[in-house]
Amino acid sequence: KKTRLTLFLTLRAAVALRAPLRRVATMKRAAAAAEGPSKAAAVDPRGVGKPELARKPGEARIPKRKLALLLSYRGTQYHGLQRQTDPALKTIEGEMRVALSKAGAVSPENAEDLSKIGWSRSARTDKRVSAAQNIVAAKLEVENDDVDALVSRINDELPHDIRVFDAVRVTKSFNCKQSCDRRRYAYLLPSCLLASNDEIDAAFASVGYGPEKIEACRNAVALAKREGARPSDWQISDEAARQVAATFAACRAAPDAIERLRQFLRCYVGTRRYHNFTKNLKSSDEQAKRFILEFDAGDPRIVADSTEWLRLEVVGQSFLLHMIRKMVAVASEASRTDRGDPSTLLDGLTSDDAVNLQVAPGEGLYLAAPVFDNYNKYKAQPPQKPKLEWDATHAKHDVIERFRVEVIEDGIVQGGKAEALLPWVLYLWQVRLFGFPLSVEDPIPVPNPTSGADGRLSFSPAAAEG
Repeated sequence: KKTRLTLFLTLRAAVALRAPLRRVATMKRAAAAAEGPSKAAAVDPRGVGKPELARKPGEARIPKRKLALLLSYRGTQYHGLQRQTDPALKTIEGEMRVALSKAGAVSPENAEDLSKIGWSRSARTDKRVSAAQNIVAAKLEVENDDVDALVSRINDELPHDIRVFDAVRVTKSFNCKQSCDRRRYAYLLPSCLLASNDEIDAAFASVGYGPEKIEACRNAVALAKREGARPSDWQISDEAARQVAATFAACRAAPDAIERLRQFLRCYVGTRRYHNFTKNLKSSDEQAKRFILEFDAGDPRIVADSTEWLRLEVVGQSFLLHMIRKMVAVASEASRTDRGDPSTLLDGLTSDDAVNLQVAPGEGLYLAAPVFDNYNKYKAQPPQKPKLEWDATHAKHDVIERFRVEVIEDGIVQGGKAEALLPWVLYLWQVRLFGFPLSVEDPIPVPNPTSGADGRLSFSPAAAEG
């Protein structure tokens, strides 16, 4: 009985203490209402009220919502997705940071440091690489919980080649990189990268960039290296590059070269060590191991009765810096020169040996879509926190697909214009000058040239390890 009496008195005292607090809260709400509905709505911490009201300095902050943004962009004018230390370099995240701030999704104090809002990304695309679907996530301030209105304001502040097509609520612990099971990329390959050596040499020789010019450019590079300067006299002129591109526009990939390419791409499937396909990794580094699920090439497509392109598609758990572009470069070089058994060649490139591989142009590469199977199966909570997939049944699918085709792919092939091939012309000229070793036994021009009896500097074939 004594215990019950004590409990009764304690509860009675608690109720008596809460009554004045309730009266004070009621008086505050009445006073706010008396000042007018606009004032009451402006200071409401949930942002309930008129949508046009923006939070002013000193006013109550709108609660943040963890959102996943579906981001699409044409990357040719940007130095990659991730923000660079040099503010002069344009990046996708740099543009997003400004747009989020202007749209009121990020407070001024958090605008300079995206880590403060839990920023994460499903894939970091390189310089000049595009994305049909990339997912970024962050804790954003959503006025009136109106996500569609927020997306509209963000797009108003973004350049035309970057779009946010959707934003959905995700779990508080969601992280794009950790939750993504695999990534799917596409590469549009011009058929000139499957042309024979004779075809490529003839195209460059026709504009004055034959064997003598190659030797002169190599000597210029050697002299610059010897003097500790940055080599710059080896590039092909703009006019010559345009003429070569016009010649390459007529290139058509031979069926046997396409079949060799497909066979080589399929040999990537599985787990291998890709230390030669990126930067600053050794064969012993665990990070060099990557798992590829699919890699194949479609049928060639002729654009406007002019240039011919093949669409390559690769699916993997994750990729290293420059990895896909080097995979494409190796496969196309080995296929056009018919280097024999692709599996044996690839075994050598993923062994302990170090081989310096060329990098295919980034203009042809884009992120098709990240995949979140495990999140969708175990953590998504539709409809409040929907699945992260935008397939043909999704309401936003058509507009996303239109951006992929009309902005990204059409931007790469440029309606069949020869100028679209310029990045690959410059790439093939670089290969002509500096070689493309596909094994440690392949001869390459000697980086440190020798002087002949006449005093001229020259390059001579040597093993790659020399």
